[in-house]
Amino acid sequence: MSKDSPFQVGTEVAIQIQGGWRAPYSFKFGRVAKVHKSGNFVLEGSPQQWRPYAPGSYENFWRAGATGSGSSVLWIIDDSTRNKIVEQNKKAKRYNRYAKAREVIDREPFSELVTDDVLEKLEAVITAIRPAKSEAA
Repeated sequence: MSKDSPFQVGTEVAIQIQGGWRAPYSFKFGRVAKVHKSGNFVLEGSPQQWRPYAPGSYENFWRAGATGSGSSVLWIIDDSTRNKIVEQNKKAKRYNRYAKAREVIDREPFSELVTDDVLEKLEAVITAIRPAKSEAA
């Protein structure tokens, strides 16, 4: 497996970071520092070993799983994964902005600043992000 593996010293990789409840996952980046005879490898600045997995029927790209007690997944960065990784990071950043906005609204007490105009704007946002409910029922 290791001779076929594209995970060689210097290979750029993206480590999948799990999101929280409802939060999308994102990626941080790293490089392969050392490849062991078994095919497992480590990244720069980390003792964690990773086991490579060839493309399969579910994922059509090379990836790796953390060995031992780790449960992280790592993707090799190549032409087939680069756009997916970039788009997923954009989605995670958008979610973080959304979550921060919700926190501000949740903590803000009702006051005279909450005018009909402000409520109409909030209702417009809710309408934009909530799927339309079927009125046929």
